[in-house]
Amino acid sequence: MRKFWLPAFLLFFGGIGAGFFSLVLTSQVKAPVGHSHWLTNSDIGTRGESIFSRALVARVGLYGLPKTEVWYFITQRDSRGILLEAGKRYQVRGIAPDCAFWSITLYDETLFLTENSKGEYHFNGHKLGVRKGETYAFVIDSQPSAEPWLPAPPKGPIVLCFRMYKPARTRLAERLLPKITPL
Repeated sequence: MRKFWLPAFLLFFGGIGAGFFSLVLTSQVKAPVGHSHWLTNSDIGTRGESIFSRALVARVGLYGLPKTEVWYFITQRDSRGILLEAGKRYQVRGIAPDCAFWSITLYDETLFLTENSKGEYHFNGHKLGVRKGETYAFVIDSQPSAEPWLPAPPKGPIVLCFRMYKPARTRLAERLLPKITPL
């Protein structure tokens, strides 16, 4: 009986791991915003939020407040629809939204912040010195840049999360979502 203990143990916990992985994948059901590659989940922080969305929030903690407090958008693609990759150079350009605070944060493929020598993980209106309605731009690259620069890891997929806290509008104008252009 003893020789069956380890395979049974691995099978049991492997099944739990596979189930959790599929739970996380299915909970990432998001709707694209207009013609952009930014995605959002409209039920985060609401009474109608699915158990899958709650599991994702518990797992990665990227978001969790209701839409009355903050709008969350996430993308893994540039403006052409191609997956974002560290080791490549991108420009992020947009119009500062009318809200209490906004930020764009860079994550690795596991949806966690990555270590970097600069200690920078996001940009917001204050860091970029822009006010609502003004245009902003910064670069994402694994190599230092003279312009506002957000360090990326040397390799692997990257993900961006755009947050707008206390938005002034009840509907989002698609033009407020940043454009991500490869350089």
